[in-house]
Amino acid sequence: MFHRSNCIILGATLVFVSGAAAQEKTDPVIVALNNVHADMVTCIAYFETLRRCIGDDPKRKEAADGYHAAADALLAKSFILSKEIGLTDDAAQSRLAMAAQDMVQLMQKNCINISSLLNRYSERCVEVSNDPLKPPRPK
Repeated sequence: MFHRSNCIILGATLVFVSGAAAQEKTDPVIVALNNVHADMVTCIAYFETLRRCIGDDPKRKEAADGYHAAADALLAKSFILSKEIGLTDDAAQSRLAMAAQDMVQLMQKNCINISSLLNRYSERCVEVSNDPLKPPRPK
């Protein structure tokens, strides 16, 4: 049975939670940094997908190592950023998994179609890996 005091506490909690959620969603700095994080995670998935497609080909080891290093550097930065904007570990991991899945689907699960990935993500991901805060160039 609800008592009046329980209803007041529940109501106050709902007002606080909905107010905090609305504030977080509309804070322009948080929105911008969330977009930066999304770009970083997309590029982590991009570099790791390239690395996997190259595989263990000794002729391409240097390129694979470069892609892996780029992904690792972005991963470290994205982890720090996710904490700053209040993104949970689960949400950050889910975001990465979704980005990777989108890329695999774009290539139709076949690395022979890597040009689709390169065409869509190469330029932006090079920019993001050099400076994640740099806004994308207009197309």
